[in-house]
Amino acid sequence: AEKTALVAANTRLFDYQEAQAARQSYNTIVKRIREMLPDFLLQEKSLDTALLTLAPDERLTYLATTSLGAVALLVGNAPAEGRIPITEYWSDELLTSEKIARLLIGSASERDKPTGENPGLLAAQSTNGTLRRALLTAMETLGISDGVLAHLAIYCRAAKIRRLIFVPCGLFGLLPLHAALVPTASGDQDVEPFLDVVQVSYTPSAHIWANCEKRTKEYRAGQINALLVSDPQPRDFNMSPLPGAEDEVLMIDEIITHKVSGQAFPYYGIAATLPALLDGLKTYGATLTHVHFACHGQADLNNPYASGLLLAQGDRLMARDLLDSTVVHLERLRVAVLSACQTALSGTELPDEVIGLPAGWLQAGAIAVLASLWPVSDNKTVALMIKFYELHLLDKCDPIEALWLAQRWFRQLPTWREDCQKLGASWAACGPQVSEVMRNLELGLLQRGKKNLDEHTHLVDSEMGHEDAQRNFSSHAHTEQDHTMKEKFALWEDAQHWAAFAVYGA
Repeated sequence: AEKTALVAANTRLFDYQEAQAARQSYNTIVKRIREMLPDFLLQEKSLDTALLTLAPDERLTYLATTSLGAVALLVGNAPAEGRIPITEYWSDELLTSEKIARLLIGSASERDKPTGENPGLLAAQSTNGTLRRALLTAMETLGISDGVLAHLAIYCRAAKIRRLIFVPCGLFGLLPLHAALVPTASGDQDVEPFLDVVQVSYTPSAHIWANCEKRTKEYRAGQINALLVSDPQPRDFNMSPLPGAEDEVLMIDEIITHKVSGQAFPYYGIAATLPALLDGLKTYGATLTHVHFACHGQADLNNPYASGLLLAQGDRLMARDLLDSTVVHLERLRVAVLSACQTALSGTELPDEVIGLPAGWLQAGAIAVLASLWPVSDNKTVALMIKFYELHLLDKCDPIEALWLAQRWFRQLPTWREDCQKLGASWAACGPQVSEVMRNLELGLLQRGKKNLDEHTHLVDSEMGHEDAQRNFSSHAHTEQDHTMKEKFALWEDAQHWAAFAVYGA
């Protein structure tokens, strides 16, 4: 019955002939989806506000998975007064909740022996050498032809959509939808990451996004004031060193204090305790425009209110702390950058407003949050973050554009300079290639007596460096399957670095 309802809803929406019928079809679709997902799209007034806030080349898209497949509901603002909202709807039988779960946790073992299949993105974060393989599988599966993301890509190209805001429900909120390898416009076997089709951002709900977008229009930058946290000490003995965290914060401090004449409030090592940070947030909170955490993070999927940033002395700044206005009140905060592992992971249920660190920071006052889904190699994080701040603070790009351009630069796309120029980022467009930045970072750290950053990780010591992965592939290149996998990794080998980060909010 549920499958029949989805097909019927799909047919009605695709076949509508008159504007009056579109609104009725829209209501019918939502009603049908709620039969399986009771909490889906409950805040109708909030959705109406969001629709009015959307630009003509922006779309808000709800994405959810069920036992029967995935559903996507896209809405947009009708430019002419009195017209009903733009609505599009897709479903598939491919991205079932079971398949999405396998992308995250892998397949069950048989008689306590591994099946040899992909371990899943969550499991791969604690297993040597498997993150690349798990991520590639997720990218290919999410963008599969005839899947909802493939249909979304076709729509965005045809409608010339500039930006797509995802409201990912449930398990979809744990996956890099922006990195899905969707079929290209040519219609052949080639694929491209979804964020090459359209700029992608995320939001816990339409209500939160509309509020963030409204605050963006009202925002007056003025002086930049940033609270910076670097590698809190002492750390738990199970946590790996963060050799690049100090360099990351020092370089950001340089941009803020010298290049934009702002003010920074840094907390390094043993000074980065929870009492000190809470006191700093209270003292400077009303004037802070940016916060940046270069530290370890920890997600609690069963209790997302306990997800947090790990500080000195074993303390944690948790999502629940951010929801207490007497503790944290950040009325001028433009962006919170959580340069730590798993800061983007949310709860696995299907509430109307997904709970997690991004939602916590948004509700505490941030307009945008840059967070990660998995560990990223140390020096690569430093390079990507510095480029992000150059684009955001020096070229005045909004956080979504800044990350999008930084990712294109990091991937060494031939058009990255032209992309920067098109968005008015002339300062960044004249900058060096990522390879030169990476080389300088490594040389600088070596001169200070540190090991090559590629031998470490920014977040956990289990994630393999680039050269280790290449050696791993070389040692397994004797089979046709491994050879094919090696070729695929050659195309997307850096995805585990650039695809980890995403912007939530506006």
